[in-house]
Amino acid sequence: MNALGFVEVYGLVTGMEAADAMLKSAQVRLLRQYEVHPGLITLAIEGDLGACRAAVAAGVAAASRVGTVIASNVIGRPDEYTETMVMDLIPRPPARKTPSSEPSRRREADAPVKAGQLRSGAPTAEAKKPLTGRIQASRVKNTKKP
Repeated sequence: MNALGFVEVYGLVTGMEAADAMLKSAQVRLLRQYEVHPGLITLAIEGDLGACRAAVAAGVAAASRVGTVIASNVIGRPDEYTETMVMDLIPRPPARKTPSSEPSRRREADAPVKAGQLRSGAPTAEAKKPLTGRIQASRVKNTKKP
């Protein structure tokens, strides 16, 4: 890592505005958005020292137009322990299974459901009633007295 940049803001919208400005203004990569406290957002970026300085300045300017900027900092050539600390705070994404390793089968939710059945295969309450009772009940309701 050449440099690390941090911008801490109050509010999610302010954080999104700062991240957008930082990523558009220089060749940097957003490492992580930390939610330190509800409403307190810290954005961490990496890139060249000049790019990080320009991006942090652009992020602070954009965020201050929308909300409150708490702090900002750029660390040039971070020590390996600092780099490890920042990288350890970033959760690693879970391992994904490749589509070719899974057998191709339809999901249970995509399978067609028969009338009178639930997705679990159990009959519905309507399906448990005798058919003749439902037909007789509908005939009684539809008959009119002269």
